[in-house]
Amino acid sequence: MSFERPVLIFDGICVLCSYLVRFVLWADAKKQYLDLATAQSEIGQTELSKRHLNSEDFDTVLLIFPNGSDAIKMDCVIEVGKILGGVWKLLYIFKIMPRKMRNALYDFVAQRRYKWFGKTPYCALIPEKYKDRIIQ
Repeated sequence: MSFERPVLIFDGICVLCSYLVRFVLWADAKKQYLDLATAQSEIGQTELSKRHLNSEDFDTVLLIFPNGSDAIKMDCVIEVGKILGGVWKLLYIFKIMPRKMRNALYDFVAQRRYKWFGKTPYCALIPEKYKDRIIQ
């Protein structure tokens, strides 16, 4: 499957993920930088399967670029900041950390996100005005 813009795939039942996606939607209010899909959607399932990522315990974010390349975990967060521009480009500072270290930091939070922040019904925390931005 090819995309016109980068697609951010996230966990649609994770409270932390939903709040971060709300921020991304707000920052991309003109709908010009990113499309979004949940890991639970058909597109999410297909793209995760292609990359041999388990959708049952999806504990990362995945950014797929139109050219077919992708970024996961902290690299995804850094790339989203770069795409959004402005002050969010500062996330690029994490590139000074070795990938193994920055992904360990990401994994530390990801493995505890349900315990710390909880779960919610599918996309329940995404405001109605943004629901059309989530690719089904």
